[in-house]
Amino acid sequence: FIRLSKRIGSGRVVWRFDPLVLTERITVDNLLERIRNIGDRIAPFTERMVFSFVDIEKYGKVRRNLARQGFSGAREFSDNEAAEFCNGLAGLNERWGLSLSACSERRDLSAYGIGRGQCISYDLIAKEFSNDPVLMEFLHPPGQQTLSITKDPLRRLKDPGQRSACRCIVSKDIGQYSTCPHLCAYCYANTSPAVVLRRFARHCADRDAGIVHDSIVG
Repeated sequence: FIRLSKRIGSGRVVWRFDPLVLTERITVDNLLERIRNIGDRIAPFTERMVFSFVDIEKYGKVRRNLARQGFSGAREFSDNEAAEFCNGLAGLNERWGLSLSACSERRDLSAYGIGRGQCISYDLIAKEFSNDPVLMEFLHPPGQQTLSITKDPLRRLKDPGQRSACRCIVSKDIGQYSTCPHLCAYCYANTSPAVVLRRFARHCADRDAGIVHDSIVG
């Protein structure tokens, strides 16, 4: 993270810590301590931190994978626990001075200095790539500079493939579902460990044989 930031600039590297999940052993204080340990090292090398609270009930495969791997005690945050966490994070950020935002979060966390998340942020893209004329024309198309669009470009640029609470602008995702061999139990992008490992093994065998596909599931 630090090496990349030094190479391309702190404004282009966003620290993402997610999902926040609670268990019998992982408490709000545990999570804040983990964030403090990371933040004290990397805060000088970024300008933004994005986090999200885990969604378990919304994703059937997440519930199944957690139960299958013995994490039946994993759970979402209550409103009081979310408030406790955000209050603690705001305290940590007093010395970091980062822009904080929560990904796809319906709670209003503005009282803690936390905005609604934009991982692919209109403001960030416009600031960091202002010298790209094609991109700037896409963000500010001629003839569409009405007051409403200028004030809220997300009305035109919101990514239609994301959740309703997501505030990312339209982008091209280079990842693929059911391909990550880290096998995090809470991950909604993997259908099952068996599918991932089967695809990864096939990919590695083809790679070693000199066969390169366009995608890991090809």
